[in-house]
Amino acid sequence: IIILTLLCVHLLSAGYAQRHYFNHFGVDEGLSNNAILCSVQDKDGFIWFGTKDGLNRFDGYNFKQYYSDSQTDNGLGSNFIHTLFVDRDRKIWIGTDQRIFIFDPFTERFLSFQGETKGEVLMIKDDQAGNIWYISDNKLFNYNPVTRQKTQIDKHLGSSVTAFTIDQQNHVWMAYHQTIKNVTTGHTVSIPQGGREGYRVEKLAMDDRGTLWIGTARDGVFTLSRVKDSFRHIIPPKGDSPLYV
Repeated sequence: IIILTLLCVHLLSAGYAQRHYFNHFGVDEGLSNNAILCSVQDKDGFIWFGTKDGLNRFDGYNFKQYYSDSQTDNGLGSNFIHTLFVDRDRKIWIGTDQRIFIFDPFTERFLSFQGETKGEVLMIKDDQAGNIWYISDNKLFNYNPVTRQKTQIDKHLGSSVTAFTIDQQNHVWMAYHQTIKNVTTGHTVSIPQGGREGYRVEKLAMDDRGTLWIGTARDGVFTLSRVKDSFRHIIPPKGDSPLYV
């Protein structure tokens, strides 16, 4: 279910106070599926939702649904959508369980990303130079839209890449096994063993202070200080229950 927050600001004698109002949207309101895996807002203000069964565009009032269509060459190739990204040309990159598809909002056509082999796509981001980075089939790739050249990062890694992020200095960080690597500098650090064995890094995010936040499957949240090059297990699991982030 989507929860959209509408902010209502009231002027009070003591200053400003905020009241938060929530609207719930689900399949009864036009959403294709209640299992939402990702979302993004485009340059025109539309909010896009990727679900386990279809792509949805929300204009603030109504949903428009897009589904896989095997009868056309210009349709969406899969309904299971992991990630969404808006590029500098306003096109929507759609990472599915099959491959990447690119939606042109002017023609309303989907195109399969050229040169990409079939594989499950988990994340798509761009760097400050406009290069597109993405994880496909547990491998990290860099794509230059000007030269149309695609490069696989660390071909001989030997482990699945599960997450990546790009910081304010345009450094790319990736996670594999229980290791964090700065792709730009080559610096590698191992995450200390927390309370759960066999955990996997699911998400990476760099904050404004240069701290890398690491969300895992089973073992909660770690942080990595770039200054001290040290980890903190900031949100560990409690008791015998694993904590998925």
